[in-house]
Amino acid sequence: MVELENLKQYVDNKKNAGLVSICPLYEIPTEENGANLLNTKLAETYEFANEAEADGLINEAKESPNFYSISKSYKEPKMAKNGELIKEGYYLVKIVYKVKY
Repeated sequence: MVELENLKQYVDNKKNAGLVSICPLYEIPTEENGANLLNTKLAETYEFANEAEADGLINEAKESPNFYSISKSYKEPKMAKNGELIKEGYYLVKIVYKVKY
């Protein structure tokens, strides 16, 4: 798992692997966690042109000791009203990792 100080470098390295967004997930403050926001998970979203690349990343992520969950979906190509292709179809992969302190 990535330390926050190294987040920019981590994101820069993952961009070439299809990373399109990264989002920390927080627990709501309670008396049990000291009434502080607690970052418990990190969600990463990737886009791939082909399913084999998406499946490769999924298999790699499942080997991580911080792995929490994965979802994969196919997004249909986007077309303009005149029939022109705006964006090719792609596979969207969302991976959630547990944050270790």
